[in-house]
Amino acid sequence: MAFRLFERPEHAEAYNLYHPGVPDAAFGAIMDYVRAKTGGVPSLAVDVGCGSGQCTRLLSRCCPRVVGVDVSEAMIREATRVNRTENIAYTVGTAEKLPFLDGSVGLLCATSAANVFNLPDFVREAARVLQPGGCLAVYAMLYPMRLKYGGVSSELTAILQEMLEELRPYEHERMRHLRNGYADIYTGITFADKERKEGIELSVQMTLQDLLRFIGCFSEYQALRKENPKRGDTFMQSLGQRLQEARGRTAPDTELELNADTAVLLACKTPTA
Repeated sequence: MAFRLFERPEHAEAYNLYHPGVPDAAFGAIMDYVRAKTGGVPSLAVDVGCGSGQCTRLLSRCCPRVVGVDVSEAMIREATRVNRTENIAYTVGTAEKLPFLDGSVGLLCATSAANVFNLPDFVREAARVLQPGGCLAVYAMLYPMRLKYGGVSSELTAILQEMLEELRPYEHERMRHLRNGYADIYTGITFADKERKEGIELSVQMTLQDLLRFIGCFSEYQALRKENPKRGDTFMQSLGQRLQEARGRTAPDTELELNADTAVLLACKTPTA
C-alpha cells in the first residue's frame, strides 16, 4: 500500500526549492555503475518516488527518455510545472504497481523515497519491469545531519540535533531507515548482483532561512504543525534563533554548510533472467 507524505501544493513547491538534490558524486557513481553493467546508457530510465523531479531532471541529461512516477498528485503537478525538458514525462503512480511493461526499463531509480515504499512489493516490481541486465539505484540522505560554519560547527550541529529530537515523536516508523543507514533496505533488495557505495557525503551551502525552510519540509515537522500550528511556529522560531545566536553576527544571506552521510545502493538484474 502506498504511504503518502507530501500531498499539499505548497509543500511540493517548498520541497522543490529547498530539499537538497542528489550530490554529483552519488549521481556519478550511479551512472558509472550503469555504464559498467550495460555498456552504455538505458533508453528508458524511471525515477520512482520522483517528488518534484530533481533526480528526474538529472537523468534526462544522460538518458533519451525518462519517466518520473510519484504517488502524490501535488508533487507531479510541481514537477510538471518546473519541467523544461522534452524527454521527461511525469505520471501519478505507486512504486508497488508501476505502469510499465515487463522488461521494458533499463534503469530504475528511487532517490529519498525507498524508505516509504512497501519494500518487498517494490523489489518484485523492479524485477518485473527491469530488462535483463537492467539496473536498480537507490539513494538517500541519512540522519543525523551536521552543520559547518567557522569555529562553531560543533555547537551548531549540537543545536540542530537537539532540536530535531523534539520531532522524533512525530516521525513515521519508516523513517528509521534514515537512521540505520538504509541497512534493512539493502538487505531487502533481493537481487544477487548488488553493492553499496560507501563514503559519499552530501554537502550543500545554504542560508539559515533556507535551512529552516528545508526542515519545514520534513514530514515530522508537518505532522507537528498539523497537530498544533502554534507549537510548530514556536519550534521553528526557536531553532532559527538558537542557530543565529551560536553563529554570531552575520548578514542574512551568509551561507553555512549542511552535511550528511548518504546511502547509494546499486543492483543489477541477472542478464539471463
